[in-house]
Amino acid sequence: MRRYQIQDKDSIIQMIDTIYQEYGDAIYLENADSDLLNIEKNYLLNGDFWVETDKEENAVLKPLSVPHQMETAIYAAKSKILK
Repeated sequence: MRRYQIQDKDSIIQMIDTIYQEYGDAIYLENADSDLLNIEKNYLLNGDFWVETDKEENAVLKPLSVPHQMETAIYAAKSKILK
């Protein structure tokens, strides 16, 4: 897990679009999902924005923008380590 970096934006947009497509929908960057075009303004100014990454921290696995999501991810990571 690490803090969001500007180069993560495309991976996050692609990940969300893939999830939408699984449900027969699509991402609409012009309207409903336009907040993703400026993650820095829409999320970073409201607090930290973290991403869960692979072990090498190269691939973004999921964005974590709210404290509850971060707490859950930290708990899951600690659980894996303690096993």
